[in-house]
Amino acid sequence: MLMKASDLVDGPLDDNFKIRALLTTINLLCEFKNHFEKFETVYSIFEPILKLLEANSFNKYPFKVKKRVERLRKELKELKNKKLEYLVVEKKKPKPLRLYEPRIETIYDSKKHKSISKEKAEKEKLLHKYKKEMKGAIREIRRDRMFLAKLQIKQQIKNDEERKRKVKEIFGEAAMQQSELKKLKRKK
Repeated sequence: MLMKASDLVDGPLDDNFKIRALLTTINLLCEFKNHFEKFETVYSIFEPILKLLEANSFNKYPFKVKKRVERLRKELKELKNKKLEYLVVEKKKPKPLRLYEPRIETIYDSKKHKSISKEKAEKEKLLHKYKKEMKGAIREIRRDRMFLAKLQIKQQIKNDEERKRKVKEIFGEAAMQQSELKKLKRKK
């Protein structure tokens, strides 16, 4: 019942050839179905073939061919029950909201506070206040010194500019007198 290459080259196209061609086609379809069976869309591929197989009754064909066709029809109908899983875009996780709660951290002071008398506590308090005031006063004195130094520098620069201007004036007058003196000498 198998096809041979010689059947295609030289041979009449009789009923025997047609039955062998149909059986070979059915066997090839079974092989294709077995290869594509793992895919979910296999029924949509073989649906037109199933319609062709159902359109013909195959009553006048031999029992072996009819049995093979029936088995292929049954297998293709079973493919219809295969559930399709649709492609779904993966959901993105929503961004978490910013938390505006303050981050509170406890800070431990490594100093051990001794229990002291009121007089000693008052004395330390005054000493601390004295040191603080002293630092503030020294800072103010430094600022005053810097301010006075800036004023003195400005005054010195001003005096230097005045002196330079007067020196230029004197040299200018001396040059004028010198030129007048030379003119008089030339005239004589």
